[in-house]
Amino acid sequence: MTISKKLRTVQILLIVVTLLVFVLSAQIHAAGAPVVAENADVVWQLIIGLFGILNTILMGVIVWIINNQSGIFGRIGKLEAANQVRAALCDERHPESHR
Repeated sequence: MTISKKLRTVQILLIVVTLLVFVLSAQIHAAGAPVVAENADVVWQLIIGLFGILNTILMGVIVWIINNQSGIFGRIGKLEAANQVRAALCDERHPESHR
């Protein structure tokens, strides 16, 4: 599994976990049970806020890494293609040297 695929998998997991946290938050808020004290509600909102900030930072880092990787892999691919063309031209000029 390449690094980009691993990062894409992590990105998808982050999205799924984010959706689960928001659904859970909405259910707790909609239930409005008297057991949930005001302080617990504030703590829960703080947790969701911090999770959102962390999630945004991680998504940005993942996208940045993926974008930079594609540039690096593109340069490596161009060098490899140039080497293959050079080898093919050498084979055409000197076919007897490779037999």
